[in-house]
Amino acid sequence: MKRKTGRSVIAAAIAAVIISGMPFLGAEPREAAAATVSFTDVAAGYWAYDDIDFAAQKGIVNGYDAAGGTHVFYPENQVSYEEAATMLYRALAAAGKLRTDGDAGAGQTDSAKAAGQSALTEEQQAALVEKHSEALSTANIADWAKVYVAYVLEYNIIEESELAYFVDANTKLGNPAPRLAVAIWTAKALDKQAAGAYYLPFTDASQIDDASAKYVDMLYRHGIMKGSWQPDGTVAFQPSAGVKRSEFAAISNRVFNNAGAEYDITKEMYNYKIAAGAKPESDQLRFSSEATVIGNETGCSAVSGISTASGETPQIFLVGTPEALKGTIKSTENITSDVIKVGVQVDDKGVGRETVYYIFDKNTENTAKITSGTEITFIADGVKLIEVK
Repeated sequence: MKRKTGRSVIAAAIAAVIISGMPFLGAEPREAAAATVSFTDVAAGYWAYDDIDFAAQKGIVNGYDAAGGTHVFYPENQVSYEEAATMLYRALAAAGKLRTDGDAGAGQTDSAKAAGQSALTEEQQAALVEKHSEALSTANIADWAKVYVAYVLEYNIIEESELAYFVDANTKLGNPAPRLAVAIWTAKALDKQAAGAYYLPFTDASQIDDASAKYVDMLYRHGIMKGSWQPDGTVAFQPSAGVKRSEFAAISNRVFNNAGAEYDITKEMYNYKIAAGAKPESDQLRFSSEATVIGNETGCSAVSGISTASGETPQIFLVGTPEALKGTIKSTENITSDVIKVGVQVDDKGVGRETVYYIFDKNTENTAKITSGTEITFIADGVKLIEVK
């Protein structure tokens, strides 16, 4: 199946916001007592009041000192690159999910590294900043942001080349971060599983290139970034637009909640219906060039799949009428107490004798023993087993 050729828009998006010359305060907001902080420019009726209040209490966002010992938040200001890195770090820290498998984890046990932690020690912070000191200095990263930017560099959440866009060379103030860049960073920070097909239900989906689509799809599936309503009732992603501080407070809260959440099969499995006579590919539905396509486009009524762990080959199912197939179970993996990922060497599925992965849950009708080596007859609706004998 031919894969659509995407157009890279990240560089253009970054250039657009830099050229716009939008101002942003470059100083670090002063830390305030989280449980007592209130912002004079965020009224109780403001749409993001709860999100900002929650993020402040969790230490994810800060306010700026104002007259009379009060604090302001500037909710309508664009979030800068440095602030985006800071909020992502703090959201992961609040959830106890900071990674420590790189230099920051020196001296830790493997189990401690895997579990993540809520804070880096001063020694760990210093090691990160020292490792990336040349890049941070060259990009004029503010002192207050160096730990956070070093962290996202260390774990490949951002590329070093992106640092060139962080700070205005003339004013030394932080540049606004475009929405697409924020989406990619957020998805990488969460370290969730990618899918083989990406569904982007946005009117401007054509402005999102294929390389970025898997990250936008990941955030959409997990309810972290779902686009913006337009006056005509449609939803757009607006990849080159900036992100308001109020919006990023909401995003950070979702990162916090999602980072600590258990595996949710409803967010990892997808089943996109295809209109009669339509082809499975469009600007809104993309296929990964790395995915194995199972089935045939002829008679396809849906595209189904499941997200895969890093290093695994994702699979895309072109689904028609469910049919009985035969195969041998090659592997089983407990994903949750109710969900098993079953690898089946299918006798005839248009993919030779490759192992195809299906989801088996408590709703699957079953009379067979689900263990490796068992020969089975089964019916699957795309990725999900309906009946096993």
